Parts: sequence; structure tokens; C-alpha cells
Amino acid sequence: MKLEFELHGNSTKEQDVADARDLLTWLKASRIQTVEDLSLKEIPPQPGEMGPTVLAIIGAILGAEATVELVKQVFSWLEAKNKKIEISVNRGGEQVTVKSDNLTPEELGRVAATLGLGSD
Repeated sequence: MKLEFELHGNSTKEQDVADARDLLTWLKASRIQTVEDLSLKEIPPQPGEMGPTVLAIIGAILGAEATVELVKQVFSWLEAKNKKIEISVNRGGEQVTVKSDNLTPEELGRVAATLGLGSD
């Protein structure tokens, strides 16, 4: 299963990317079982540019049982960082946006239901 987490809402794209890097570190440290890949997305360089452009998007490839745990870890990161940002979670054609000021169990259930993940 592929998921993408896109962070937005900071004053600059650079801060969004910095937050995405911080969230990526948090998710890797959580050592969720059956996560096969977790990385920041990049855009290949345009002619005349050096190196790829890093986006504020984390791509994840993971087993079905890890999906809800991964979303829970994103919620935990938002709570711990106390940031006023939004994270859009994408799965195929489905997308749901989570605002950091609306972190409730009901919101986690809404995210899981929208993405067809089920709940624990």
C-alpha cells in the first residue's frame, strides 16, 4: 500500500520541508512493522539546476497492518510538536487533510475511514 503525507501551512516552503524531514525522522524512529519504504519525495532537477528539489511530501510503502499505526504516529508527531500546520494524507485517489488543531480520536477515525484503512 502506498501513502503520501504532504505538510503545508508554514510561512515558507523551506519550513514545510524541514517539518517533513522532522516527521520522517519521527516515523523512522517509531520502527513500525512492515514499513518497506519511507522517504521524502523529490523532483528531478530542471535543466541548469543542480540536484533534485526536495518536497514536503513523505512517501510510504507499507503493509496493510501498519497503515493505521503510521497515521497514529503522524498524529502523535503533530501533538508533540504543537505546530499550526496541516497534513494531507493521500492513498490512491483518496485524500484527507488533518489540521493540527483538530487532533481527536474521532478525527483519526475519519482519516482512517476516508482512506479505507479500517481502525484498531
